[in-house]
Amino acid sequence: MQLCNIKSFKHLSQFKDIRDFNNQIEQWMVDVKSKFTKSELVG
Repeated sequence: MQLCNIKSFKHLSQFKDIRDFNNQIEQWMVDVKSKFTKSELVG
Protein backbone atom coordinates (compact mmCIF):
# COMPACT_ATOMS: atom_id res chain seq x y z
CA MET A 1 0.00 0.00 0.00
CA GLN A 2 1.29 3.43 -0.93
CA LEU A 3 1.22 6.39 1.44
CA CYS A 4 -0.76 9.40 0.23
CA ASN A 5 -1.17 12.98 1.29
CA ILE A 6 -4.62 13.53 2.80
CA LYS A 7 -5.15 16.52 0.50
CA SER A 8 -5.17 14.13 -2.46
CA PHE A 9 -8.60 12.91 -1.29
CA LYS A 10 -10.19 16.37 -1.26
CA HIS A 11 -12.03 15.71 -4.54
CA LEU A 12 -13.93 12.86 -2.83
CA SER A 13 -15.41 15.06 -0.09
CA GLN A 14 -19.11 15.92 -0.10
CA PHE A 15 -18.47 18.95 2.12
CA LYS A 16 -17.47 22.49 1.14
CA ASP A 17 -15.30 23.02 4.22
CA ILE A 18 -14.80 21.96 7.85
CA ARG A 19 -17.67 24.18 9.02
CA ASP A 20 -20.05 22.43 6.62
CA PHE A 21 -18.79 19.04 7.85
CA ASN A 22 -19.29 19.99 11.50
CA ASN A 23 -22.81 21.29 10.82
CA GLN A 24 -23.75 18.04 9.10
CA ILE A 25 -22.37 15.96 11.99
CA GLU A 26 -24.29 18.07 14.52
CA GLN A 27 -27.53 17.63 12.57
CA TRP A 28 -26.93 13.89 12.27
CA MET A 29 -26.35 13.66 16.03
CA VAL A 30 -29.66 15.47 16.73
CA ASP A 31 -31.41 12.83 14.63
CA VAL A 32 -29.72 9.70 16.07
CA LYS A 33 -28.48 10.66 19.54
CA SER A 34 -31.27 8.75 21.29
CA LYS A 35 -30.08 5.48 19.68
CA PHE A 36 -26.69 5.61 21.44
CA THR A 37 -25.86 4.65 25.01
CA LYS A 38 -24.14 7.16 27.26
CA SER A 39 -20.84 5.28 26.90
CA GLU A 40 -21.12 5.27 23.11
CA LEU A 41 -21.68 9.01 23.07
CA VAL A 42 -18.58 9.58 25.21
CA GLY A 43 -16.55 7.34 22.88
